[in-house]
Amino acid sequence: MKTLVCLLVLCPLLSKAQHITTDVEYNYLTKEYKTDLVETKGVKPGYRLDKLIWEEPVDNYTFEVSSLIKLDERQVAGILVVAKTKATGNISYICIPFGDQDLLDRYASELSTLETPLLKAYTLFTTIYYSGLIARDKNTELNSKLIK
Repeated sequence: MKTLVCLLVLCPLLSKAQHITTDVEYNYLTKEYKTDLVETKGVKPGYRLDKLIWEEPVDNYTFEVSSLIKLDERQVAGILVVAKTKATGNISYICIPFGDQDLLDRYASELSTLETPLLKAYTLFTTIYYSGLIARDKNTELNSKLIK
């Protein structure tokens, strides 16, 4: 299980994002965002959420992925993964941070508190998603070299 958590911690390091996720952004995605949804406040001022994946099913869960965009920097500030348990409707809000080791440690720690079936589904989901992104980027690079 620790190996799975370690692999998940490394996933954000594959990103080319330059913005370093702040504590405020991390807390917003993991705690405050769900309150804003209930109260229909909209997204935190100065940011927007761009959906990347809508309700992707894995085992007994669905996963939605959005990027939190910091508007004044035009940079991705973090990744929000919303994990829903199909049977119970329980929802987990997970932030994948960029560049801040303390937040990466916190992310790993929070993942380790997820129930085992959810963690396994999350691991499978993120592995498939990140490997697809890596393959797409590499294929784009290879194809651009063939054109020249």
